[in-house]
Amino acid sequence: MMKKLEEVLKESRQYKIYKTEINKAIGHKIKTFRVAFDMTKFSLAERIGITYQQLSNYENAKSSITVERLYKIAIIFNTEIQNLLPTNESLNQIYNNIVK
Repeated sequence: MMKKLEEVLKESRQYKIYKTEINKAIGHKIKTFRVAFDMTKFSLAERIGITYQQLSNYENAKSSITVERLYKIAIIFNTEIQNLLPTNESLNQIYNNIVK
């Protein structure tokens, strides 16, 4: 029987790994869109009202991004916010790697 996610993530180390992996997936998607739209980190950061360094932290999973900022980025790239989030398949893969 598969453990519930809450049970698996009770230990802070597992939660930290899970959170970091999700941040990596989101950061990768932001960077992918930014590059596809031929934007620099500086120009995207300026449009969403943050510093270049903060955007770099999001793209490199050093910080978690807020939903409000993800929404702003989705508007800039004319896409749905869901396209900036990990897919269910990605989340399952992250989960399975942590459970091992």
